[in-house]
Amino acid sequence: MALREKVFTGPHEDDLQVLKKKAEKFELKELERIIPNRGKLLVLEKLLNEAYLIRRPKPSEYEHRKQLIRVFNEIARELYGNSSCCPVVEEFGSFSMDLFTTGSDLDLSVNFKNNSQSVFPRDQKIKALRKFARKFYALQTGGHVRGVQPVLSAKVPILKVIDAGSGVECDLSVENRDGISKSAIIRLITSIDERFKKLSFLMKAWAKAHDINSSKDRTLNSLSIILLVAFHLQNRDPPILPPFSEILKDGEDVASVQKSVRKFRNYGSKNTETLGELLVSFLLKLASVEKLWPKGLCASTYLGQWTSKTWATKIASMSVEDFTDRTQNVARAVGKSEVEKIYSRIHFSIQRLSLFMNGEIQESVLNESLFGITNTLHHHPPLTTTTTPMQPRAAQSWLPRPQPVGGQWGGMGTQHQAMGSGQEWADDHPPKRMRVAADGAPGTQGWGTWGPELGGHNQPAKRMRAAEGAPTPPPPPPPGTQGWGNWGPPGWGAEDYRGRRVQQPHGPTYRLG
Repeated sequence: MALREKVFTGPHEDDLQVLKKKAEKFELKELERIIPNRGKLLVLEKLLNEAYLIRRPKPSEYEHRKQLIRVFNEIARELYGNSSCCPVVEEFGSFSMDLFTTGSDLDLSVNFKNNSQSVFPRDQKIKALRKFARKFYALQTGGHVRGVQPVLSAKVPILKVIDAGSGVECDLSVENRDGISKSAIIRLITSIDERFKKLSFLMKAWAKAHDINSSKDRTLNSLSIILLVAFHLQNRDPPILPPFSEILKDGEDVASVQKSVRKFRNYGSKNTETLGELLVSFLLKLASVEKLWPKGLCASTYLGQWTSKTWATKIASMSVEDFTDRTQNVARAVGKSEVEKIYSRIHFSIQRLSLFMNGEIQESVLNESLFGITNTLHHHPPLTTTTTPMQPRAAQSWLPRPQPVGGQWGGMGTQHQAMGSGQEWADDHPPKRMRVAADGAPGTQGWGTWGPELGGHNQPAKRMRAAEGAPTPPPPPPPGTQGWGNWGPPGWGAEDYRGRRVQQPHGPTYRLG
């Protein structure tokens, strides 16, 4: 349904201004109550910075995703040939913005070089996705990928496919240049102040840990979270970020934004608030306006201030204005009952922060309460410790497998269904971890890796331990189960998905199958 903007006037706007002032007073009062202890604030700062470092991807994870993009482009050339009509597959979303985690989806767009149409026809998008789907169904039969799922009836048609070894889910759309543009703009804006990047990353991690980061489940998508963080930083005193309208006034193309962003470097240098203070005040800001969303309150990063809007024939449960198309509400997926769940997690987190600042709970308890992780740079325990039965997996990835870190294997993945809002970057979900098979038997977990759970959606990650001590690489899998040129443990060799031999960097190679 098309969305239209409606600005309140008269007494409605006056009433809203009064309520917003009350909300601001509530935020300031609660902030003064929660963070008077500067010593505890230093500990909170340390906790948050460690939580950030823990979840940041390793260099191998960047390369793994880059290689996935190269594989998709190779498939595009195979399907379309090296002609002028051959499309290019480009990334957008969390990976493009450098705000992704191990369990994040990889959002990709098939872009045709010779496309001169302002609106690419829907039937042509579906035709292209079906062409890719046929190829991936064949690869799925060979065990190279899994979970091939075209979602063609969605507002933004997509094709979902999961790397069989790593569990990285790729969401393929067609001509999603809007998503690419937004991602590029946000990545450039994160360079203005590192607190924007860090707080966005941490609030995404917080939302995932509390199971409220999924438009499919009618909670907050990643773009909504990032824009709410940006809005919060725009409204600090002094502000840390400028209104996006100032950044975009010379154009929304990458070159213009890049040039504009240079003018705003160190824009927020007069603001000395720490990451801890900003996280607390961000949650308090959201809590202060809980009752105002139904009255038409809307966060506008374009203006850098609250505004009043209703969308189509109704007022949304939460309203976050799209900064490139102001008629769009990027939080439109949030449902009435789901907003209650979101706010229950906000209030829970504020309570835990208050208890910590008053010395009533330990740092480790707060860490688990916020992110479900401990203060260990090589460990990722979740909110629960329920064991999940191991699910079989038939084949390995076509890409390099993460190596063991700290006695555990790093490959994690997710599986979920599409909500169909590709411009909102197909929301990230908590990774589901699997226990390592005691013998690492081929056909189940391969080389003793952490594998994705094959059933269920959006459950908090479940903590698992390697069976009987540190995992060790078992014998190589049988012929035909190696996937698309999967790199095994040091000393093993493999072939790529066309049967070409791949050279291992260490030790001898041999031909599988």
